[in-house]
Amino acid sequence: IAVYDSSGTPVASSGLLDGKIPVPPLGEFNLALAQGNNLPHDTWEPVMGVRIAAVIVPVPHNGGFVLVGRNMREVEDRETNLEAVVGIGMIVLLVSTFITKLFGNGILKRWN
Repeated sequence: IAVYDSSGTPVASSGLLDGKIPVPPLGEFNLALAQGNNLPHDTWEPVMGVRIAAVIVPVPHNGGFVLVGRNMREVEDRETNLEAVVGIGMIVLLVSTFITKLFGNGILKRWN
């Protein structure tokens, strides 16, 4: 969470990047003013390799802004884990289907 004044200058933040409060491009603040927030935007990359899903909302009574963001690495790690679980599940399903079909045919042949 970060707070900026009406000109986009950082006032306070719960996180730092390279020892400083990260500042999004001025266009993001202008977009937030025009729309009430900067949605729908994807991600913000303040430095190479750091992607943040962020929302900027203007604060009406003082003209400042509040930015709330989350590192995309956590989301990407969850997606990778989900892909692995689904892939393993598909393999287990295919193998179990093959085994069931193999034994099922043997049992049916004995009954006929």
